[in-house]
Amino acid sequence: MTELLADLRYELGADGTRRRFTVIKDDEGALRTGDWIDARLEDQIAGADIGLVFLSENYCRSESCAKELRSLIGQGKKLVLIELDDAWALSDDHLMTALRDDLAGLLAIRFWEEEGGARLRFGFPMPQTASGRSLEGYQQALQRLVKDIKAMARELRDDTPAATEPRPESDDSAVTIVLAASTSDTKAETDRLERVYRDAGYGIVRLDRSAETLTAQAIRAGLGRGDLFVQVIGAIPGRRVADYDDLPSSIAQHRIAGEAGIEVATWMAHDFDLAECGRDYADFLRGLATHQSSFEDFEAYSLKLADKKRKARDSERRQEKIKAQRPGVDPPLVSIDAAASDGALRDKIRDALTKHVHVDCIDDNASMEALSEAVQDNDAIILVYGEKVEGQKRAKAHFRFFRRWRRAVWNEENQRFEIAFGDAAPDTATPCPSGPGIHVIRIEDDIDPVSMQAFLSALGVDTADMAR
Repeated sequence: MTELLADLRYELGADGTRRRFTVIKDDEGALRTGDWIDARLEDQIAGADIGLVFLSENYCRSESCAKELRSLIGQGKKLVLIELDDAWALSDDHLMTALRDDLAGLLAIRFWEEEGGARLRFGFPMPQTASGRSLEGYQQALQRLVKDIKAMARELRDDTPAATEPRPESDDSAVTIVLAASTSDTKAETDRLERVYRDAGYGIVRLDRSAETLTAQAIRAGLGRGDLFVQVIGAIPGRRVADYDDLPSSIAQHRIAGEAGIEVATWMAHDFDLAECGRDYADFLRGLATHQSSFEDFEAYSLKLADKKRKARDSERRQEKIKAQRPGVDPPLVSIDAAASDGALRDKIRDALTKHVHVDCIDDNASMEALSEAVQDNDAIILVYGEKVEGQKRAKAHFRFFRRWRRAVWNEENQRFEIAFGDAAPDTATPCPSGPGIHVIRIEDDIDPVSMQAFLSALGVDTADMAR
């Protein structure tokens, strides 16, 4: 009962801040020490809209449960009979035989079935440890129960809008991650990911909460609001999506994400046997490109994917801002990195470059992480090597960083990235680094035009006007 109620609350969204449903159980706060039990239960029943009657052998033998059921009937409450075993339907040896006959034809959901002459209980012995048909039947019965409760709620309150998730409160630069717990056996991991992503500052869209009815249209709409789809796959395929070839939700969501072109990161637990899954679902799982790791490793991996998208988004916005200064042209993008003491040299280089390339000056307090973000899609970096030792040390340290960064970027993306020094150090200073693939632009009173021209030519800039 504890697990079933927890799953039911989750599927109904009864634990969220925008919940439409509240589930009340007598031993979970409905009764308090000192309450007059009969009066308190009458009040709770009177305030309820729907009565969920969990019928088991023990329930059918309880006089107090029979009293509660009579009260629900007497107050005219809508009822759902949830048969946890076969006692209610097949046994005449209990207190509720007469009530059973009175309630014949009422909506009932069975968490058991007859199979080969034997009776199989769904979710037995516990939903999270059940397997095979016991687990599959549990999930199917749970979804029918959720669907029927929601249908009753609509009948009771026709003016109640469907539960929808608000668009993440963030600016246009924010990265949004789409999540989906297709079945309740994946909700613990999905909820954990949601908390981690929110703590990291990402927007969240939950497909399993975004629409009252699961449809392909609702899935497409949810995916359309995101940048990355993170899918936790369980042993059960999930509810069927009627307008998408009646495929189970796990398969439908994955395929629709592929059609939408959104990047998908998928994790599947490896402790369930594919032989216990239906053939179509097992075939889908075998062909799935899942992350082969522990859940903790997948969590870290998905965060890296999201962070990569965030950096790319930030870089795009930065470039847009820079390029807006010169609309209609698309020259290379060059950043200049200098210590605070070399601000005058930085500005001199910037002014010389501005008519040829887009120029971005990096904050002199930037961290190493900020440095890599600042040149994510750059064509070049110029390190100012000035008169003071402070600036020279900074330039050397950042040179080592950018050289490693260039090697990684080239190997991964074949991205051009030129490195140059704006060298204004006196002859008595330690020379700035030099070598193959490193440009040195000499600066005295003015910038040496020959070395500047060579640097710009490497970027593909037409420097004929400089020669003139």
